[in-house]
Amino acid sequence: MDKVKSLKKEKELEELVKKEKSLVVDFSMSWCGPCKALQPLLGRYGEEHPGVTVVKVDCDKFDQLSDKHEIQSVPTILGFVKGERVVRFTGYRDYEGLCRELKALTK
Repeated sequence: MDKVKSLKKEKELEELVKKEKSLVVDFSMSWCGPCKALQPLLGRYGEEHPGVTVVKVDCDKFDQLSDKHEIQSVPTILGFVKGERVVRFTGYRDYEGLCRELKALTK
């Protein structure tokens, strides 16, 4: 089961940031190798951390969101807790590294 939701509308991200207690946002592109490799790890993270919502934003489709969040390379991961950004990192991480980076979301 894939626990990563794909963003359907630009406005949806803002709603999720406000609504979800803990949110992981994966800014990626369909042609990006590291993005593809990170996808199943984010799915696993979502399964193992049911209190965290994971959403994928395709930068090709949502370039205004990418600009708003100052995404300069992919994959870039943002983590929000109660509407406040607490995590930002760029690049592939193995699963243990991903969990370390996102630790602030599960405190």
